Amino acid sequence: MTTAIDTLDRARSTAILVGTTRSADSRIDPVPAASASLRQMRRVLLDPRLCGWPRGRVKVHENASDAEAFKRTLRKALQQAGDVLFFYYVGSVVLLASGRPCFALADTDAAVAEDSGLDYTWVRDAILATPARLKIVILDCSFSGRVIEPFSFVSVADLTAINGAYTMTSADLDAPKHPLPGGTATPFTAELLDLIHTGIPNGSGTLSLGDLYTHLVPRLEARGLPAPNQRGAGMADRAPFTRNAAHPAGTPRQIIKRRAMLIAGLSAATAAAVAAAPTIVHGPDTSGKLEPAASPAIADRPLLALGSTVYGLAFTPDGRSLITGDKNGTIRRWTVETGAVEDAVDGRAGAIYGIQVSPDGRSIAFGANTGAVRLWQGDHVTAMPDGHEFTVWGLAFSPDGRTLASASSDRTVKLWDVARRRLRATLPHPATIAGVTFSPDGRTLATGANDFHIRLWDTRSITQMSTLSGHRGAITRMAFTSDGRTLVSGSWDRTARIWDVRSSRLSATLTGHRNIVHGVALAPDGRTLVTGGDDDSVRLWDLATGTSRSAMATEGPVFDVVFRPHSQTLAFTSGRTVWLREVT
Repeated sequence: MTTAIDTLDRARSTAILVGTTRSADSRIDPVPAASASLRQMRRVLLDPRLCGWPRGRVKVHENASDAEAFKRTLRKALQQAGDVLFFYYVGSVVLLASGRPCFALADTDAAVAEDSGLDYTWVRDAILATPARLKIVILDCSFSGRVIEPFSFVSVADLTAINGAYTMTSADLDAPKHPLPGGTATPFTAELLDLIHTGIPNGSGTLSLGDLYTHLVPRLEARGLPAPNQRGAGMADRAPFTRNAAHPAGTPRQIIKRRAMLIAGLSAATAAAVAAAPTIVHGPDTSGKLEPAASPAIADRPLLALGSTVYGLAFTPDGRSLITGDKNGTIRRWTVETGAVEDAVDGRAGAIYGIQVSPDGRSIAFGANTGAVRLWQGDHVTAMPDGHEFTVWGLAFSPDGRTLASASSDRTVKLWDVARRRLRATLPHPATIAGVTFSPDGRTLATGANDFHIRLWDTRSITQMSTLSGHRGAITRMAFTSDGRTLVSGSWDRTARIWDVRSSRLSATLTGHRNIVHGVALAPDGRTLVTGGDDDSVRLWDLATGTSRSAMATEGPVFDVVFRPHSQTLAFTSGRTVWLREVT
């Protein structure tokens, strides 16, 4: 069925690309990569084989100055958008005293940025006032996560006939970044445009921004970069944005030629920056690494070192073996006491993000960025039929081992009958799901999504019971206490949160991490919570009081943390190394 959003006319649309490479105020860091980002974004929009915008409908403003005059120019251009308005900003951000972001211009004064820059509230209101039926905002700058809510337009229910608005931001991280070299696009923009150029195999003839976002997340995370965020209203995230270069109707040979140009220097840039652009920060400096606690509560020893980043960990029920899954798609079983490899299989499914061991220890479930869900049992690896369309981020066995839950970027959680190898139910969600876990009695399933919400499901009736709201970023990992009354969650908002399951209320918010909280684990003693983060740290918390016990630096980002059964031994990933630490 054809909808109004399918008939959007680029000839009646306006694309506005704004970028600032440097500001006169030395307190605002330069962004030399903004220039290349603007050029390459314009080239993709104009390419008739991809986005196909008419040349006169794409306006580029590099190093604009005089905020008041520029606002008049922008307002006039915005009003010319009849069908689609595309607004893109790349550069630095100044945080105002109120905490609101302000987009820097060439002559922005950090002391009076509200008057000399583009306050996001002005940009938001100006975009809302346009006649465009579909409004698209892409922000490639630090602190962009702070505007995802105001730019989502969710509260403007009657804005247009199709209620079409879409926002994508480069990161939810409020951390200072380092400048990237000129001639190279920012990592976020480079990956986005490279994805458009290469296309999505087995995809449809056209791709929406929602399609692109789903594949962009694992690409960025594979490079150690923060994942973007998105928000859409109505059908905005499904509106055609570009032709699919990987579709048979595309011209892949011509497209592949541009790949090297788009990502040239990206690897070197990644080492210097973990998000799109530098910022000036008003307030406490949170850029430094944590130091080991003066009286560390954990005695550490490296268990093993691999040649690839480890994303997933799981102990066997007897605690004798540790299972690892890495970004090269290899699953290994290690002997905990010696660190020797017992066995290994090639998952043949891309990077392994989710891995779990069944309660009886006979099955190892793993998922990957191809969407496959597989079981490793003895000498055999079998795939579940009707797997996910996109990356599998999380897995969980029910306590009786009969059901396996898998969470994916395709916005579904699937429940599998393990013995019969068949799909039992599919739970739809409005966003990517990364976290999934069963309560100890198996009657409740918790799912955590990129829309910041945790949903609790009745596993007998397969119905949603309640929603836990409070996080300000995507949910990563969750864990129930042994009595099932409390749930702990980690998030991209740099916090862990403790929830009362019966009342669906937030009990405590644990702050201290300076980046994404990837790992959450509860110690067998029932009193200790451990979190691991992208800020190269492991933190110990008192679960009952929600207070921090200690914080310790690690050698790299911590993607997963798990306790060895019946012990206080913690295993966690730190880059390519897996560590064991005794929690006391």
